[in-house]
Amino acid sequence: MEENVIVKTLLISRYEETVKKLKEKKENEIWVSELCQCKAKSEFRKSLWFMETDAPSLILGELVHRGLQGFLVSTFGGEVEVEVSKEFEGYLIKGRVDFLTTSEVVEIKYMRASKNELPLPHHVMQLQLYMWILNRKYGRLLYITPDGDFEIPMELKINDNTVKMYLQQWSSPKWDWECNYCAYSRFCPHKVKRRG
Repeated sequence: MEENVIVKTLLISRYEETVKKLKEKKENEIWVSELCQCKAKSEFRKSLWFMETDAPSLILGELVHRGLQGFLVSTFGGEVEVEVSKEFEGYLIKGRVDFLTTSEVVEIKYMRASKNELPLPHHVMQLQLYMWILNRKYGRLLYITPDGDFEIPMELKINDNTVKMYLQQWSSPKWDWECNYCAYSRFCPHKVKRRG
């Protein structure tokens, strides 16, 4: 067997899926994950789709994610990778929910963080947007970290006015740390050095 064939296959598969979605993306379409991050990055990704990359270090997170989804379905029922969308203010806001039951929306995050750092604001925003799209009252952030696993239950706290504000205040960058991890930062006119 060729060396690293499994990792290469997974990286190529993720790349091809991402590029396909970017090429098919409609002009008025906004992905939930984009609305929770830098607006300029979203614009760069659409026109510079060929720059899409995944670090091999993300493979571990991908595998944990897939394994946990399989466990959740076999144990609790429900569905994984559920495509959701809602037309709002002339946009089609879309996303893919990690795990969905009849009563709850679950977003899975694999990362290096300690319990006192959680939940991260952009993760809360993402889950809240999924709950808003689906009109679900309850959700849960499920963090898998080297320091432990943490479940953070949430109730829906946003409404149409909140989402309208998100759209109006969608900025570049959205968070002060984003530029440090962005492939487009070397030529982005909005690049900032991390504050704090």
